[in-house]
Amino acid sequence: MVMAIKRGETEIILHPSGDDVFRAGDRLLILGSEKNLRKLKEQYQVS
Repeated sequence: MVMAIKRGETEIILHPSGDDVFRAGDRLLILGSEKNLRKLKEQYQVS
């Protein structure tokens, strides 16, 4: 489950393969467990 969320100028990409956060320009790549990503998804209210 890889999801991209657009929040203003920042694109947040959720990727289930670890627990790291990478920042690259306007992209924020969040690596985490499925459970953590589900929480983030709810937090950002992404469909």
